[in-house]
Amino acid sequence: MFCKLGLTSMTRGQLRSQAFKCKGRRNERLTCSGWSAGCERRPMALLSAAVVVALAATLPLRADIIGGFGSNDATSSGSPSVSNGTVTLNGGSSSPGAGQPSVNSNVLTLTDSTNFTEVSSAWFNVQQSVSQAWTASFTWTGNENNTQPTGDGFFFAVQNNSGGVNLLGGSGSYKGLLTSGGAPTDALGIGVENYNGSVVQLAYGSVNTSDPTSPVSFTVSPNNAPAVSANITISYNGGTNLVFTAVQGANTFSQTFVLNATLASIVGGSNAYVGFTGGTGGAIETQQISNFSFSNTSAPEPATVGLLAIGGLGLLLRKRLRKQA
Repeated sequence: MFCKLGLTSMTRGQLRSQAFKCKGRRNERLTCSGWSAGCERRPMALLSAAVVVALAATLPLRADIIGGFGSNDATSSGSPSVSNGTVTLNGGSSSPGAGQPSVNSNVLTLTDSTNFTEVSSAWFNVQQSVSQAWTASFTWTGNENNTQPTGDGFFFAVQNNSGGVNLLGGSGSYKGLLTSGGAPTDALGIGVENYNGSVVQLAYGSVNTSDPTSPVSFTVSPNNAPAVSANITISYNGGTNLVFTAVQGANTFSQTFVLNATLASIVGGSNAYVGFTGGTGGAIETQQISNFSFSNTSAPEPATVGLLAIGGLGLLLRKRLRKQA
């Protein structure tokens, strides 16, 4: 080995430092032709902890990512609920047979501007881990092809309610999640109320708070005015901070809410259903959600943990072999 490096000899101690196990006196020099008789490579030297750590660093953290609302289209016109295999749709309206909510070409329509007093919810069928940090992002679009006032808005919600994927609240300002009693048990909703203004609203337990979203506006104009849209990001830090950010052209609105407990405590578990709800009343509008993703970053992948463990064992064994030598 050392001959290939241009050296004519090495001491047994030098070879030991190069991860070889050598018999005999440490300072005794070995020539190119004779070193192999007294030394053998340490088997664990082939496992470099540095390499293991480098490999582990390239592996991603565990992340659950939902991309969109599924490849199958579906429409709920009330009871019973309908699932497209990815989300369960629940809806109702004062107009019998109203066709909302729906998923079409990976776009969720929560309410339309045809029917009054609509209520809808769309829950992903698989619960997500919500106790660690997570981020939800999506594009909200609203428009109105009628002459009526516009409203009422939507919620992005996290819930572990007994209603499960069939959870559905009230219409109008309840926006498909709330009822006259407030937020449902084990649920949190954060979204927009856009009837007679534009505010971000947070509701859970006995908490129901709102703040104006200026300079971003979610106000929809009637009579086929241009649609209003905003790119929204909702981020949870794993503790008690929940951040709502909306970007609309050159304008950005961001609000940090401090929860009175961790999200897992609020919704009654580390895993929960995530989804959207919406509602209209005497004011109506079409509301669509597109470009949706939900990413959860929690514990490292098992492969990462395994590599780190192997690296640690390799270091321990190598150290022990050196002592024995």
